[in-house]
Amino acid sequence: MYAASQVAAGDATVVLAIATELRELSERHGFSQFEASALMFLGWALARSGEIERGIAQMRGGFGILRQQGPRALMTLGQCLMAEVYLMAHRYREGLEYVAEPLGDLSWLVRLNHLRAELLLHLNGSNDEAVEASLRAAISVARQQGTKGWELPSATSLARLWADHGRRSEALDLLAPVYRWFTEGFETRDLQAAKVLLDALG
Repeated sequence: MYAASQVAAGDATVVLAIATELRELSERHGFSQFEASALMFLGWALARSGEIERGIAQMRGGFGILRQQGPRALMTLGQCLMAEVYLMAHRYREGLEYVAEPLGDLSWLVRLNHLRAELLLHLNGSNDEAVEASLRAAISVARQQGTKGWELPSATSLARLWADHGRRSEALDLLAPVYRWFTEGFETRDLQAAKVLLDALG
């Protein structure tokens, strides 16, 4: 689904336009499953655009429909979207309710684990062992799936966590090989964040 790829890219403007059109078509033709997906994407785009509470309200409605009758292929993505907007809203405990375990396919499992780590970090602090465990799980799944683009942000987060606890050498050994794998896209947010951390560690 094109909207899902734009979610991965973080493009709220494009997602908002696609989701609005999808919702209108779904309502017109009575396609409740597509309407649920549209509500999820629309709410996410609204939240990313600053309308967080309105976005959450839209998404809760869409996610409820997905849980009742939607395709399982979208469930894990829906969990990630819900967790992400609760993270933006600083409602960490509520966000954790959506990332306990995947409810659908595993293609978004890396992101699910990473979001669990971020929520736990904000809720319990960096000494919570579950933060590191969730980031390690995210990296492990990314390597199994061969998705360096998903591995990088989790490796960056884990390296930052280690560096904050004085494990600078381990952090460098973890992140540097992942960063060196890339040959383009260095203007992207994830690669820029990794480079800043590597420079600080180097």
